[in-house]
Amino acid sequence: MEITYKTFIVEDDVFFNGVLLNNLTSNNNLQCSSYFTGSQVIKKISQNPDFIILDYRLTDMVADDIIEKYKSYNPSIKIIIISSQTDIKVATSLIKLGADDYIIKDENALDYLNKIMQSYIKEKQLLEENNHLKNQFQNFIQLDTFLIGKSHSISSIKKLIIKAAQSSLNISITGEHGTGKRFIAKVIHVSSKLSHLPLHEIGVHDIDNFEKYIRLADNKIEKIPEELKKHEAGTFFINEISEFTIDLQSKLIKFIKSLKAIQRQKEYAGTNAHRFIIGSVYDFQDLLKKKKLNEELYFETLGLKLEIPSLRSRTEDISYISEEFKNEFCRSNNMESKIISNDAKKKLMRYNYPGNIKELKTIIELACVLSDENTITENEIIFNSNTQPTYDLNNSTLNDFNNRFIFNYLKRNDFQVVKTANELGISKSKIYNMLKNGSFNNNNY
Repeated sequence: MEITYKTFIVEDDVFFNGVLLNNLTSNNNLQCSSYFTGSQVIKKISQNPDFIILDYRLTDMVADDIIEKYKSYNPSIKIIIISSQTDIKVATSLIKLGADDYIIKDENALDYLNKIMQSYIKEKQLLEENNHLKNQFQNFIQLDTFLIGKSHSISSIKKLIIKAAQSSLNISITGEHGTGKRFIAKVIHVSSKLSHLPLHEIGVHDIDNFEKYIRLADNKIEKIPEELKKHEAGTFFINEISEFTIDLQSKLIKFIKSLKAIQRQKEYAGTNAHRFIIGSVYDFQDLLKKKKLNEELYFETLGLKLEIPSLRSRTEDISYISEEFKNEFCRSNNMESKIISNDAKKKLMRYNYPGNIKELKTIIELACVLSDENTITENEIIFNSNTQPTYDLNNSTLNDFNNRFIFNYLKRNDFQVVKTANELGISKSKIYNMLKNGSFNNNNY
C-alpha cells in the first residue's frame, strides 16, 4: 500500500481552488482537502498536514498568520505559496517567515507546482527510508541484546532474522518456550517495509472477527467498520498455531484468501500489504504428521524457516549471557558490580533451562539481589524447576555425561533417532548402536 501525504489547498477563488484540487488529486501520493478561508484551515492544524498550497491574500487574512501558526506547530510542514502578487519583497518576506516556495499565478503555475511537489515527495520518501534504516539498526541492536551469545547457532539465526526482516516472505518460527519467538516477530515487523502498518497478534478468540470481516467483504453492500477494516493489512503473528483446532485453521485459510483478494484491489496494487509469521514450540512437520496442522494452511504460509536454538543446545553461551544479564541488572538498579564465582558458573552450566533465556535472566537477577557481598556464590543460584535433569560435572565421567546428554535429546524428540541425530550433528547409526548396547540403561537418565 503506497504511503500518501496529507495536502491542504487554501484558495478563496472557487474556480482556481477546483483546478488545484483536480491537478493534485491526480497524484496518487497526495491525499487532498480544500479550504477557502484562513480561519477554516487554522481550525484543522491538529491534522498535521505534510503540504499546504496557500494563496497569499485570502478574504479573511493574509498568508503570514497561517505560515506562523503552522510552522510553530510543526516546522517540517512544507508550505508553497501561490499568488498573483509579483512583488519580490513580498515573496522574500514570506520565505523568511517560513514558506518553502513561492509560485506566481500564471500559465506555467501548475507545471511548476507539480515539479516542486514531486521534488518534496522524493525528499520525504528518502527521509522516511533513512529513518526506516535507522530504526532497523536500532532494532537489530535490540536483537543482539536479546539473542545474546557467540555460538555458531545463535550467530546463524541472527543473520536469518535480518534476511527475514528485509524480505516480504511469510515466516515460520519454531523454538521452545522462552526462546523469544514473540520478540523476534516484532523485530521482523518493525524492521520490514510493513512497519507503517499494524502488527496483529492472532489468538483463538480473534477468529470470530475474521469471519465477520470475510462475510462483510464478500457481501460488498454493508460498509466494513474501522475496527474490522484494520485487518486488511499488516503483519499477522500466530504465536502458537497448535492451539488452533483444525476447524479454526480452516477459517484462517479463508481469511488469508480474502486478504489476497483485497491485495488485488487498486489501492494495494503491486505491493505486499500483509505477511504471516507462524510460531510454535513444536516442529511443523511433526504437527502435520499428527494431523494438528492443516496442510493447506502450512503451504499457504510457507516461507522462511527460523529454528531458535534452546539454551541447553548452546551451553558455551551460558557463562557469557550470565555476565551480560548480571552487568545490566547491576547498572539499571544502581548496584555495585558483582562477580560470579566459579562454583556458581559450574552450577549454572549443569542446569537444563526449560524456560530458556528468560529463565536464566530471572535466575541471575535473583542471584544479584540475594548476594550480600560482591560475589555471587552457588548458594544464590536458585532454580525454580525440578522437571529437567541437572548435570553433575563433578561426579560424572565424560562418557556418562555424553550418554546423558544424547538421551535427553532422544527423550525430548519422542525417541525419533533421525531427528535427534540431525539436531546433534552425529550419525544415526551411533545412536542405534548406543540403544543396542545399553548405553542408556542407567536409571539416572
